[in-house]
Amino acid sequence: MNGDIKLDIDLIKAVANEIVNQSIIGNYKTYLVIIAISLVTGSLSAFLASYLKIRGKYFATKNDFNQILSQLEETTKITEEIKSGFNARVQDENNIKALNREKLERIFSETFELELWFERARSKALKKELPDTNESPIAKIEMYQAIYFKEVETEISHLKKYYYPMIHFILDVAGQDIQNHDSYMVKFKAVHNPLLDSLNKFRDALVEKYASKFGL
Repeated sequence: MNGDIKLDIDLIKAVANEIVNQSIIGNYKTYLVIIAISLVTGSLSAFLASYLKIRGKYFATKNDFNQILSQLEETTKITEEIKSGFNARVQDENNIKALNREKLERIFSETFELELWFERARSKALKKELPDTNESPIAKIEMYQAIYFKEVETEISHLKKYYYPMIHFILDVAGQDIQNHDSYMVKFKAVHNPLLDSLNKFRDALVEKYASKFGL
């Protein structure tokens, strides 16, 4: 810009000298127009250069802003996708836990139902009625354990170990008269107490190994 102004001043001086020397008196208006155009051109050139520089900064800033905005929108989109996926995963995990809790409660219920079934079966046996062993919950307990609770395999084996002696005792009671009540009670306790103990250990193992996993 300083160079343009310097050239304009030199031109003015040259024209002024010509006017003084009367070499361009007759055509001074033309030179005055030239000087004016030169001044305007120089100023316009400086203005345009400054304007274009500022405009360039503006567009650069605008482009940077648009780029940042685009990156922010992309980041927000990715964040929402991650959040949505996380929520879905948490919901799936909660659904699985709820299902597992239901199975745990079910197998617990069946162990208590087994106790009640033995009492009903023993009452029938004392009346000389054979109990229907197919109604025993032991099959359901074994099924739930095999599918959902594999970590208590040892405990279910002990339960079955003491289950069958109790069955044999009840069938024997149904097929014979009880002559000696004391003898009967001794035999009953000999099979019933180990069975009850194995049931309690089975329940304890279920709680220990699965309750925390299922959110209980």
